[in-house]
Amino acid sequence: MKAIMDLMRDMPEHIVWLLASIVFVVGFGYAGNGDYEEAVKAQEVYCENVTNGAWPDYKEADCQ
Repeated sequence: MKAIMDLMRDMPEHIVWLLASIVFVVGFGYAGNGDYEEAVKAQEVYCENVTNGAWPDYKEADCQ
């Protein structure tokens, strides 16, 4: 850990901010993708239950 801190201390400040920004953007991209995948799974389960007659199509979704 000390080696990393020494390396960061020797780096120009704009490089440190650039690396921090990249980590931030990648983190948001990963989290945003998880939300999308969960919504797709929920839609698939809904359409499957509508097709099986478990409940009516109250969302009037395109389940074809």
